[in-house]
Amino acid sequence: TDLHSSREAAREASQLAKLHVLNPLKMTEENDKAPPTEEKMGFMSNLGFKTSQMLHNSFYRLGEVVGTYPWRVIGITTLLVVLCGLGLSQLEEETREEKLWVPPNTRAQADKRFVDSTYGNGLSESIYRRNGIYVTVNGGKDDVLETAQFDLLLKLHNSMLQVTAEYDGRTYTYSELCYKRGNECDLSSVLMLFDYDPANWNTKEKIMAKLNSNGTSAAMGAQTFNIGRALGGLTYDGAGLVTGAKAFSSSYWLANNETKHGNEFRDDRARAFEDEWLDAAAAADKDNTAYPNWTVDRIAERSFSDEFGDAITSDISLLQVAILLNLSYATLMLSRWSKGCLGFRGMVVVAGVASVGLAIVATYGLCAGLGVMFSPLMNVMPFLILGLGVDDMFVIVNSLDSLPDLADEEMSVPRRMALTLAKAGPSITLTSLTDFFAFLVGSNTSLPALSKFSIYCAVGILIDFALQVTFFCGWLAIDLRRKAQRKGDCLCCCAPLEIVEGQTCCGCNKKDDETLRNAVEYGLAIPLTKPAVKAAVIVMFAIIAGVGIAGAASIRAEADVNDFIPSGSYLRGFFEVYYDQFTTTGEPVQVYLKQGVNYSEPATWPMMEELYETFKTTDLVDSKSPQSWIKTFLASPNYTVTSESFYTDLHHFLEHEGSYFTADIVFDANNRNVVTSSRLTGNHIQLEKSADKVDSMDNLRSSIKKTNISDVYGDESVFPYTSAYLNYEQYKSIEGEATMNLTLAMVAVSIIVLMNIINPLASILVILSVGMVVMNIVGYMYWWGLNIDSVTVIMLVLALGLSVDYSAHLAHGFMHKYGTGNERMVEALCDIGIAVINGAMSTFLAVAVLGFSASYVFQAFFKQLFLCITFGLSHGLILLPVLLSITTPAPFKVTTGNADDDRHLHSSRSTSFRKHTSASDRSPVELEVRS
Repeated sequence: TDLHSSREAAREASQLAKLHVLNPLKMTEENDKAPPTEEKMGFMSNLGFKTSQMLHNSFYRLGEVVGTYPWRVIGITTLLVVLCGLGLSQLEEETREEKLWVPPNTRAQADKRFVDSTYGNGLSESIYRRNGIYVTVNGGKDDVLETAQFDLLLKLHNSMLQVTAEYDGRTYTYSELCYKRGNECDLSSVLMLFDYDPANWNTKEKIMAKLNSNGTSAAMGAQTFNIGRALGGLTYDGAGLVTGAKAFSSSYWLANNETKHGNEFRDDRARAFEDEWLDAAAAADKDNTAYPNWTVDRIAERSFSDEFGDAITSDISLLQVAILLNLSYATLMLSRWSKGCLGFRGMVVVAGVASVGLAIVATYGLCAGLGVMFSPLMNVMPFLILGLGVDDMFVIVNSLDSLPDLADEEMSVPRRMALTLAKAGPSITLTSLTDFFAFLVGSNTSLPALSKFSIYCAVGILIDFALQVTFFCGWLAIDLRRKAQRKGDCLCCCAPLEIVEGQTCCGCNKKDDETLRNAVEYGLAIPLTKPAVKAAVIVMFAIIAGVGIAGAASIRAEADVNDFIPSGSYLRGFFEVYYDQFTTTGEPVQVYLKQGVNYSEPATWPMMEELYETFKTTDLVDSKSPQSWIKTFLASPNYTVTSESFYTDLHHFLEHEGSYFTADIVFDANNRNVVTSSRLTGNHIQLEKSADKVDSMDNLRSSIKKTNISDVYGDESVFPYTSAYLNYEQYKSIEGEATMNLTLAMVAVSIIVLMNIINPLASILVILSVGMVVMNIVGYMYWWGLNIDSVTVIMLVLALGLSVDYSAHLAHGFMHKYGTGNERMVEALCDIGIAVINGAMSTFLAVAVLGFSASYVFQAFFKQLFLCITFGLSHGLILLPVLLSITTPAPFKVTTGNADDDRHLHSSRSTSFRKHTSASDRSPVELEVRS
């Protein structure tokens, strides 16, 4: 009889193998091998088994408590959230760029503190606010060096000077709010070179002669005219003389009188004026009658924060859309439609999303109460928590639905909840801990905004996890009670109903609950058992990885201001003209000298001249831009400067032709014959690449350090600085920060996976899968046009945390199945794979709406998470199952000590695949978990 049975089994197996249902490679006697005993297991396996035993035991007991006292659990968790939410009263948003994106201990930060206190108002080094205009004719095709164009420029100039603004019940003019050098408002325009007199440009010859002269005029005083700042698209002849230009540039400076409002620094009066000034410039741009064929592009000090901030703020409304989509999808997928009104789970879905909302409130309140900085970046966190929270909800409900539909007297609500959490709890613990540690590691970055964002996310993940297994499961237990009482769902109808089997509340006919499951089983799981498909999968993912590696090797740290400007913004036109036409003069930069320099000493004068020449000739500095107050002063024919007359002559100079330099010299408050600090001014050349901008900063610092005056007074006493250096410091560190954070996060994730997956081989496969996902995200970012910057580096850490979930859930489910490798793979995909797909879809719905955002932050977020979901899901549900089915790491089985509970705990809805496979199963390692 045994021989006959063996022959029949072999014949059946042979027939199925011909149909490519079974994997011939696994049709061996390996399943008859004895399982490893505890004595034979290594340290990591023993540690993993004990961890799993503890987790299952703990969650079984927690489930019993939640199932027995759901209202108490809901009340206690809600109270704790309210207590955490009290910290919201301490919430203050930090908006200062240097506090968000610049490492706190950089040279630029130290230099900024000196400049702020010496030249600014103690809050900002900028004592002025720039408002600027670019003018092009006929789309930048026509030459602007024509008499008619100069006439129109003067007309526009005069109209801008007439702008007024109402603020606090008073009307303010430009002359009242402007930044003054001496007694005159500080302006920058090519008209200055012509003394604003039309008689000086009434012929083309006069225009060209003046532009090619020594660059001085009465209106300019002692300052040197920098033609590259006033005219764009310049053309020259062979002798180096100007022959044409394509754009005008005019700047109107306002005094900066910012005051602190919480953590925000504002000059509301100047902002009100800038609003009117921008409107006037926009009106000129549209007035084709007054300014035929003109394009007037404009910018104000407030423009960038307005456009960038408004884009983010307006897109927060997309969160409401994301919540609605999640509610709809979760209700559709979690409801047991074949059970009619009893199977509808609207209340359960609302409770799951509500637990996410409570987690966000508790996180904001707790972190704010503990003094953790809050920034606009935190607005991204709800999308993350929503995706993760709904993912956990799917896993929990999927575990509940895998239990048999027994009557209440056969399986009580507390027992159902105990088995549900014993099955789902360890899996969502694994993913929550990996996400938590990934962000915890990310908090060690030197970029403050990224560090604090990681802290908020780490805390939010833990709180959301706690609420899912308590608050949400409490509502799930209440829903089970509702079903036992044969009542309709609260969101459908609250009163007891006459339940018609197979009919929903609205009278619709029953729907099949198994559609997605059948699609996974027959469309994915069973095909993956075929050897040819497995080989194709491995080859395909190797090709995908190759393309990803090529992209990852090519991606660079880069920051483009246009990325942060919403499409359709008026600022885009301004920066397009800037990059297209003003190709020589870039960011302004100053060379500062601290207290201690004796300027009246003749021996100092050659050192100051050397400093000026070094500044002028340093690579990546516009050689025509540097201006030195002391050089101009000493060269003035109006003075014969000696050591004794130095300060008398200097004060006279500053009151007359040298008034332009008054802001560049700081005198001792008690002694006007002592200079406490001074500066030279200039510009870098225009640079587009972040690496070149970093080089310009490093080159100038290095050159200044080599001067004699730096040797005499010390390196710290003479230094170059501009506010742009704060960004350059960020560019300098961002690539290293990204590499360090991803590396440390992968190490942390690897440790958690090793401790929870139990089997070292399975853990290595999960880590390999996650590593490939992250590498592909980085690589395909390059192919999608993204760079490494302050936004995308945050999303990389976030993507690492999310990508773990897809692989970890599947591996954890595989390790709880037994049988052949193919059988375990099919059952894991049909069991936990459904929850993974639903969780991925919920995450995708949470971020898909961001693809319609006008904000670069949200668009980058969408692109990276799209890559994360695509690669995470494909690696977790295709590549990883194939690798696990080939390597077949030893399974384990948890026992509660109760035969019925054991059967229910390890039950899964049957698959057609197992019905056709051999009955010989690999014996599971038993873990005793007593309830």
